[in-house]
Amino acid sequence: MSGDHIVPRTCTEMESEDSCGKCSLPLSDFRDEPAYVLLGDPGAGKTTALKAECVALGDVAIFLTARDFITFDPDRHPEWENRTLFIDGLDEVRTGQDDLRTPFNEIRSRLDVLGRPRFRLTCRAADWLGQNDTANLSPLAPEGKVKVLHLDPLTGDEITQILRRRLTGTDAETFITDADRRELGVLLPNPQTLDMLIRLANRGETWPESRTETFYRFCSLLAGEHNVEHRLGSPDVSVEDLLDAAGRLSAVQTLAGAPGYVPWYAEPDDGYLKAEQAGIKDRELTQHVLSTRLFTAAAESRFIPAHRHIAEYIGARHLAALIAGGLPARRVISLMTGGDGIVVTELRGLSAWLAAVCRDARPVLIDGDPVGICLYGDIYDFSLAEKRGLLESLSERAASLITILPPDAAKSLTSPDMVPAIRGALTETEGIDERHETIIFLLSILSRGRPLPEFSDLLFNMVLDGRRGTTVQRYALGAFVHNSEDYADRVSKLKDLLGAIRSGNIQDPDRGLLGAVLTEL
Repeated sequence: MSGDHIVPRTCTEMESEDSCGKCSLPLSDFRDEPAYVLLGDPGAGKTTALKAECVALGDVAIFLTARDFITFDPDRHPEWENRTLFIDGLDEVRTGQDDLRTPFNEIRSRLDVLGRPRFRLTCRAADWLGQNDTANLSPLAPEGKVKVLHLDPLTGDEITQILRRRLTGTDAETFITDADRRELGVLLPNPQTLDMLIRLANRGETWPESRTETFYRFCSLLAGEHNVEHRLGSPDVSVEDLLDAAGRLSAVQTLAGAPGYVPWYAEPDDGYLKAEQAGIKDRELTQHVLSTRLFTAAAESRFIPAHRHIAEYIGARHLAALIAGGLPARRVISLMTGGDGIVVTELRGLSAWLAAVCRDARPVLIDGDPVGICLYGDIYDFSLAEKRGLLESLSERAASLITILPPDAAKSLTSPDMVPAIRGALTETEGIDERHETIIFLLSILSRGRPLPEFSDLLFNMVLDGRRGTTVQRYALGAFVHNSEDYADRVSKLKDLLGAIRSGNIQDPDRGLLGAVLTEL
């Protein structure tokens, strides 16, 4: 999102792995904190928010990518000393393995060498290893403690504010209504996908059907907006050819963990690659691709993807084309997995988009990384069997998902054809104690997904059933309210529930259920 359209962002302080009970505060409220980690989803605006905070502090702060921070010698960068360090993109360099040589430990070492300065660090939410990372990073903070913050999605008012500034040809309210009618409203709170939809709307294009189509149209737009000077005297290259070449560069770069590319006339260093190393030997084509808005100049003769999420999407499209041409899907997936068969942390975005655009790869990835598929990709085109398989795999990892499953994934999992599978999982009585976290996870999905009125009675009965505990009752209450279409019936049931709690007919030892009911009323 361009600098003149930045809105002040809010965040929620995380406590352990859960933000429940924490309130949302402006990120600017944490400027006096000695150290914090800012987590967020792909495209949530972590980099933009961090840069804005760095600018707000002025000369006492300096912005660095995590890659530069671990690559360059602090002794040769005196400008790092006595500054608040804004370090962006831990997830882009870490391996996720507990090893002294990992980038995470290199960041810790740099902080130690610099005398444990004030710092801020960004990371994708799913790539932050929770209390383990917090405990290992805290001793390197000035006061021995690091706050962990989660960047909030854009609020309705913030979305409207951005739309009113940037939309041409339509008003913000009509735009939001059209997005909701097409079930794309879940894309609006994410700055990256909101930006994509705005740019497509300003060009007069019809609405996309899904997140995948949104990315395809936007990347096609970026591929077509290259510098005219680079086209003079060279043959025309179609947008599809540019996307495929950019996809090949992006796939190789992501798999290799490289920061980007140098043009044919420059020497590669600092981990940068040449296009020839990715199998593209046509210098004109290379120059053509690097001149598109799919890439941006990080420094002189250094080109990096315009956004990591975009690189992962077009990289996955290229890999899908290779698989369609006969390359075994398992061979491609093996490049993304460790010895345990699990997708490594830094490649989860690439593998998630591969699952979105390549049906042959889905079965293996649904079993291997269902969380990554939901967080980073798009399950809009999944078949009923694939959604059921994904729901089953997600349920096995329920404890880590309640607060991070994105709304668009929840909506796709609550399509009408999924009703029997969800109902069966909720009403299964065998092993009910062992399935406590799974039930909470399913209720969380029903609280944020597509409203399914047919679940209303079942959910309200779960609220009345004290045998599962008050935590399940509270989640069931939220799901009941979300899925109940009859306002009068909902209010009547909530009033009856309130009376039952106050009379003691329904036990509520921590008064959490009472508070939830009063909030809904």
